[in-house]
Amino acid sequence: MAKVFISHSSSDKAFVNLLVKILDFHHIDNWYDSSNILPGSNFSKEIEDALNGSESLIIVISKNSLQSEWVRREVIYFQATKPNSIIPILLDETNPSDLCRLTPGFEQYQSINFNKCMLAGYEKLMAHFDREFLPDFDRRTKSDRRDNLDRRQNNDRRKAKIDQRMRVGFWKAYENSTGIGKFELLNMGLSEQSKMLIALNEEVIKYSYSVQGKLQEADKILAEAVIHAPDRLREVNMDYKAIYVIEAVVENILKNYQVEEIIRRDEGGRRDETHRREIRT
Repeated sequence: MAKVFISHSSSDKAFVNLLVKILDFHHIDNWYDSSNILPGSNFSKEIEDALNGSESLIIVISKNSLQSEWVRREVIYFQATKPNSIIPILLDETNPSDLCRLTPGFEQYQSINFNKCMLAGYEKLMAHFDREFLPDFDRRTKSDRRDNLDRRQNNDRRKAKIDQRMRVGFWKAYENSTGIGKFELLNMGLSEQSKMLIALNEEVIKYSYSVQGKLQEADKILAEAVIHAPDRLREVNMDYKAIYVIEAVVENILKNYQVEEIIRRDEGGRRDETHRREIRT
């Protein structure tokens, strides 16, 4: 039984993918149609079963979802059975008073605004489920982070090379994917952060990440770093220029995780090795 059903427009899939990763990271079981409906399944029956089995309903509110007939049906269905367990989250500049367009009276529900500050939005959402948002990150004190940085700078040439490789690699991956210049200003809204996650995905998996010897998942580490990048830039009074944002993302990862490069042999190397084994045989 899923704890949370996520109702959304397919046009907001990029954000929903990030939302699902955050919920998974905090061990909140969830269901949403693009990942849970198997090929050949009866779409309506699958959704009805998932709604019945869910304890809460998260509705991703945007100009897209307000026009979605499926979202409207899901809201009405849940209102009839569990009206006190509905959580609207505002993805864009949609006015909360417009929620009545989905169903009369829906505007009375208390919504969580992700448009103004993504970090604050996630903190409020996790608090609703009695969770602390990204606890491993928040428990690290500034002195701990400083100590980690100092240790990296203590004549550790190998790590310095990894740091530099990450900074260059992350920027090149982002530039190649988006075509954005180094000093172009970003708004760092949900859409921009989602694009950044997609652009950096292939680069982040080139490394392994650990805390006290325990390996961490690369996609969740990247999501954490992208979410906190704007806050880091505000701390040092820097604009959201593209290169600064990428630097903040890399800095977050390097400060909080032990990073090792994953060495992958190319196909040619594997073929040569196989050939040598055949000769020895």
